[in-house]
Amino acid sequence: MENKEAAMALQEGYKAMVDTAKHLTTLCTASIVILATYLKDVFGGADQVQVWESLLPAVFLGFVVSLLLAAIVAYFVPLRLITPAYRRSREAIDASAAKESTDAPGKALYRLQGLEDALSISVFWCYRLSLVAFLVGIGLLAFFAYENLA
Repeated sequence: MENKEAAMALQEGYKAMVDTAKHLTTLCTASIVILATYLKDVFGGADQVQVWESLLPAVFLGFVVSLLLAAIVAYFVPLRLITPAYRRSREAIDASAAKESTDAPGKALYRLQGLEDALSISVFWCYRLSLVAFLVGIGLLAFFAYENLA
């Protein structure tokens, strides 16, 4: 019973990760579109001198990096960690590891487990970096707005 509850909690955590990635892609896309739309207003005429103009490319970079990493998370988490095929392959890997078989299929399953674990770790870091890149983009945009509107 405890394993089933842990598996359900893990699956809900993955679903929350995907939802967060979806929201990040929406926010980053909207931010990029709004910035691109109002960019000509920011750099209006020659009489307007903007402070910290070099922050705008960093803001765009932060949003684009966050958008790409969140898209990777939103693609790979459901594909690898939630689908029934993944669970079946994971059960086969766990069963093979429990037998500690030395035959070739057992070794292949062990290599597959290592690959899937590496993918899981990579996706987890993409998730973290996506959040950081988004916060950096928002922070730099807020700093730019403060410096130019104050």
